[in-house]
Amino acid sequence: MAVRKKRSISMPPDLDAEIAAAAARAGMSYSAWLADIARKEFTIRVGLAAVSRFEQDHGAFTPEELAEAEQWAATAVERAGLSTLNEGQVLEFELVTNRGKTSAENLKVA
Repeated sequence: MAVRKKRSISMPPDLDAEIAAAAARAGMSYSAWLADIARKEFTIRVGLAAVSRFEQDHGAFTPEELAEAEQWAATAVERAGLSTLNEGQVLEFELVTNRGKTSAENLKVA
């Protein structure tokens, strides 16, 4: 059985209601939903830090590089059959290299 640490927190009632509703929609307990969201937030922060380090070492991404990355992501999302992707929405995927080209495969909303 997994070890759990119990916490007591205070928050505004409207935020509490939003969390409870989101957890219910996800079919998760309140605590499990909060833990899942915290994990995703930490993952995002690690990714942003990696991008920042890369830009410090190699310079900022050019508008052309950003446009290419946006097209790459849009193509991957389209291939996965996802009709929309909201800003800030987290995806899980595998990077697959085939004949020198890297693509995102097995996309799913996290």
